[in-house]
Amino acid sequence: MSLLYLREGFIFAERTLDKLINPATTNGTIRKDLQPLIFIAVLSMFSFWWLLRDGLAWYDFPQQWPCCAYTLRGIDIYIFRGTEDLIPEIGKITSGFHATPWGLVLQNIFYGGFLPYGTAEKYFIVVNIIVLIITSYILYGKTKNISIGLGIYALVMSLLSVDFLIGLHAGNAGAVVCAFLVTAWALRDEHEYIAGILAGIAMMKPQDALIVCFAFLLHRNYKLLITAAIVDIAAWFTLSVIVHKGMFELLWEFLFASERQTGFVAGIFHPFFENYVTSLIMSMLSGIIFVFLLYKYLPADMPGLFKAYPACMASVFWCYSYSTDCYILIVPAILCIWLMMLHHSKFKRMFWFLSAVYCSNAVSTWSRMLTIVSMLYSTTWYVTKTIYGLGLIIIGIIMCWELRHIYSKKALS
Repeated sequence: MSLLYLREGFIFAERTLDKLINPATTNGTIRKDLQPLIFIAVLSMFSFWWLLRDGLAWYDFPQQWPCCAYTLRGIDIYIFRGTEDLIPEIGKITSGFHATPWGLVLQNIFYGGFLPYGTAEKYFIVVNIIVLIITSYILYGKTKNISIGLGIYALVMSLLSVDFLIGLHAGNAGAVVCAFLVTAWALRDEHEYIAGILAGIAMMKPQDALIVCFAFLLHRNYKLLITAAIVDIAAWFTLSVIVHKGMFELLWEFLFASERQTGFVAGIFHPFFENYVTSLIMSMLSGIIFVFLLYKYLPADMPGLFKAYPACMASVFWCYSYSTDCYILIVPAILCIWLMMLHHSKFKRMFWFLSAVYCSNAVSTWSRMLTIVSMLYSTTWYVTKTIYGLGLIIIGIIMCWELRHIYSKKALS
């Protein structure tokens, strides 16, 4: 009986979306392009449900909020990290959590250190929901100009992003930071200063934002980058004033004096190098080369939003790739769907659809891959991350080749 209801629900959803995309279709005819859309929506919801079964919980927020709260009260958390409660109602500063000097101020935008803990939790959830809705709407607006069908794909894939939902469930701001980067790229031509402010805030997590800022530099978005730099320097200076320490003294404490966990930012080359610094440098260098070469060969007249895709992919593998930060892969996922819609060959349609699923359901893909790899290796987290990152590199290169092929044909015609 439940399967019958599921089938009826599937048919109803297909027909409803078909009418949205093609109002002239009133006889219930199902367009082929809608079937992958329904599949992605169902897969996203199933993936989120499946990951909840793995025991994900509200973890990051209780660790990050005290850092924000202590910072706003003038306490240098780089020095007092890992010690007993300084203020009982705030609690202990956990040693494993850290942020850049400017990030300690900027992350209050997400974690609400200026609010009591219970109110800050609700504030965090509301901010996540608002950012997701706004980013999804902007993506829809940018893609519907290419195709109304693609616009609806973008809206559904963003609103049902497994990566974003897991970030919200875990109390982690990574998905919101990546949404800021995606929005900054989408607004960079019409609203460069707003995009710069968003990019500056996103720099609270430079492991996500730096490679995207490198892409902005390649596209000569100088006003955007200057605005972002002003935001970060202002936040850094604010921290210096609050805790009564020099700006560079705080930077030194962040880099060397504080107790930190370094094993989780080693990049995709970690399984190949025992030395942490070597693996990190090699991974970051590979990301820079990847972005530089792909931008060099991308067609100049392709949709501007899609030009973000090399940096979005590189941000996942170049320094580290926590699952919540994979929301940034929404741009290459939408690009894959667009390539799927351009082709009539079943093989190519299937390839680009699977590539879109690989990006848009990054968390679940990674989770299932982790299960498989764990049967063969003991250091599963790093091996899985490397396999996933290499997969993104391969798909990204194929994307570039396909786009050049499409636009060279247009030039000839």
